[in-house]
Amino acid sequence: MRHIKILLFFIFLFSIIAAGCKKFDNTHEEINPNDLNIRIALAAQNNEPWTTQPLSTIQHFYEYPNDAAKFALVEDVLSKRPARDSVRITVYRELLPDKSTYGVRTEYYMKPKSDFWEITAIRKSYKCNQGFGNPFYSGKKCN
Repeated sequence: MRHIKILLFFIFLFSIIAAGCKKFDNTHEEINPNDLNIRIALAAQNNEPWTTQPLSTIQHFYEYPNDAAKFALVEDVLSKRPARDSVRITVYRELLPDKSTYGVRTEYYMKPKSDFWEITAIRKSYKCNQGFGNPFYSGKKCN
């Protein structure tokens, strides 16, 4: 009898954990980086200086937007050993004039190539204004 209670407890615990994980299934929208990588590689062939650092590469594509009251670019070094070989650049655009969307967060994961930084993944997420969807960043666009 004791073993059955323990088994039922673990089944109950597992079902709670599994239900909680569903909240994170839709944390971001994946964007294909191929078009940007082609543009970066061509610019690197022309020795354009913005291609040599990850932050300047993303800044080239994101000049300060007129549609956001708050705008920020944040660089995180993901791998420091033996050299900086992986970074994430996060672009926040918030307080948008859109009635439903409060903000958009775009994360660029990058690694160095021989003469430029390549984007390996782009993850976009949305934060909705009250009553228009998720009040936290998620991959689902606002209503």
